[in-house]
Amino acid sequence: MAENFLKGKGITVKVLEAEINNLFRLSPKNPIEGLDYIYLPSFLKHKKFAHILLKECFFILKPKGLLVIDYISSKEINFVSLEKLLWWLFKANYDILSHEKYEKGFRIVIKKRHNMFTKDDSIDKWTFGIITNGERDDYLEMIFKSIKDQKIPNYEIIVCGKYRNRPEKNFTYIPFNERADKGWISKKKNLIGEKAKYENLCIIHDRILLDKNWYAGMKKYGNAYELLGCVQIEKDSKQHAGDWLTLGGPVPTNYRVSSMHFTDWDWFTYLSGQLTILKKHIWKEVLWDETRFWNDAEDADISYRARDKGYIIRFNPFASCTAITWRHGRLPLKYDIREGLLPKDMLKRRLMRITARVIYAIPGLKQIMLGSYSLVSKTKFYKHFIYH
Repeated sequence: MAENFLKGKGITVKVLEAEINNLFRLSPKNPIEGLDYIYLPSFLKHKKFAHILLKECFFILKPKGLLVIDYISSKEINFVSLEKLLWWLFKANYDILSHEKYEKGFRIVIKKRHNMFTKDDSIDKWTFGIITNGERDDYLEMIFKSIKDQKIPNYEIIVCGKYRNRPEKNFTYIPFNERADKGWISKKKNLIGEKAKYENLCIIHDRILLDKNWYAGMKKYGNAYELLGCVQIEKDSKQHAGDWLTLGGPVPTNYRVSSMHFTDWDWFTYLSGQLTILKKHIWKEVLWDETRFWNDAEDADISYRARDKGYIIRFNPFASCTAITWRHGRLPLKYDIREGLLPKDMLKRRLMRITARVIYAIPGLKQIMLGSYSLVSKTKFYKHFIYH
């Protein structure tokens, strides 16, 4: 009987397969790491979002708390696949106490070993890191105001790059101009991480403004997350500015970046480097790769390495930002053959990307294309294609 394990404070989670997607949450309705047990009487039949459900359960389960899962064994969900999911997501932070057959299927009982969040972690404590090369001081004033207007109880602002010190108690300036010709943004972001005193890190480029609802949206989403994206809208076009993306393949994969529905998640999901929200203890584990520079996929690289360690990038639809500038235009939606042989959006840009991939595969033409990009990208012809 499942009741033998259900002792103390806990919940029974009955969900339909269709209700589980990237936006599914068990917190903040339930206290972070506050429950003695969670019982899933009918686990998923498919594995696409199984990691989302398991992670949400562990977010609110106490150390030494029990997760009891009843499931029907299938090709996608079985004891072997569940063990692989648990090891990917939690490594050595669990014990399998029992696995047995019962009248309707199988039951697995899992005990969580230790905390996933630090003791001083709070949604009311934030470090905002801004990287800059000294050319957007007017933007920085706007960014500072957008942060201060949030009225966050405890926050700090750290600027790394070429700027100046400010006589403010919650401001830190890290002068840094090494390898400025290459744009050493990975080093700048790591320097911010080293200085940050709060667990919630929001690291942005010097073109992102927090909208008025940003902090309220973060509180609505809750503090149980690992890496997080949020809504980002381009100031002039009002188009989404790379807020929820898939690279479409491993690093490097060229000209396949696509936007996704907020409910979607895939193996190549990554956070666009202009805004990264993550926990400091996770940053310590993954760090930005300092051999990567601007426009060198440093954002996809850290996203993938975090994923491989079991840290899942999620999306907060309640908090939003404004991108003062955004050079990539409107990105096509991830192709899904179930919606028809031909994609339904941005056929012009998709054709341009196919052409670019062919050129990119030819070494000589690739160098010519890269050399002419800065000129072509400023033309009306190019800008038309990246929005259609």
